[in-house]
Parts: sequence; C-alpha cells; structure tokens
Amino acid sequence: TREWCRIEILEAKRNHCPVVIVNAIKKGENRAFPYMGNVPTIRWSNNPEEIADLALLQILYRLHTRLVLEKVASTYGVVSELVLPYHPELLDLAQIQKGLIGGKDGNHLVIYPDPPLGSEELDLLNELNDKVEFTTPTELPLLV
Repeated sequence: TREWCRIEILEAKRNHCPVVIVNAIKKGENRAFPYMGNVPTIRWSNNPEEIADLALLQILYRLHTRLVLEKVASTYGVVSELVLPYHPELLDLAQIQKGLIGGKDGNHLVIYPDPPLGSEELDLLNELNDKVEFTTPTELPLLV
C-alpha cells in the first residue's frame, strides 16, 4: 500500500523489468494493488538468499523466453511486432495503444509464453482493442 512500492512496481512493469513480490503481510490488507499480478510472489521469512535466487531466475527466464519465442515465430515465418516474455495484461495493452511498445499503426500481433490466457482475459483485452491479437507458440501454426 506504500506509494513508493506502487510507483516502483508500475515503473518496473512499464519498462518490462522482472518483478518479484516479497510478501510480509501478517494480517491481510484492505486492498491489494492490482498491478502486483502476473508475477511470482515469495513470503518474507528472513530468506534473502531465496528471494535473490527467485529474482535472478526471473531475469534469466525472461531473457531465455524472449529468445525462444522469437525463434519459434521465425520458424513459422510469423512476424510479430511484439514478443512478451510474460503473460500480457492491461498495462501492456495501454502501452500498445499509446505506441510506446510494438508498432504504431494498424493491427498488432503479440506473442507471449504458454499457456494461453483464458477466454475471459482475452475477451477483456479484445473488448478494449480488437486490433491486437495475442497468441502463444502453440497457437502460431494456426496463423500460417
């Protein structure tokens, strides 16, 4: 709930930096910050090495996933303006619409890791912008 924590999370996500939530809440909270979703969480229990390991793992995971997704797209001859090494969320759609990520004109193809988003999430994203198509590596053969 602290302002600097909220700012830090938003800036990290806007800049596509890996995020790990370290949870130290003991009794619950009135409102969870909605942009803390789609990231790994770990409970604080005097375990800084475990937290550092998870953070480093996320950095490596994102680098590796981006390379794999780009290679798979290339294998199928699919051109994507945007490869996300994580599952897309509303903040990504807002950045796409502002032209801050991906191309600036027309339709957008966004590739992200498996498993595919549920239909309820995709419906919400497409409700806000139906010119953006979200797909995963297992769905790429359907596009060619």
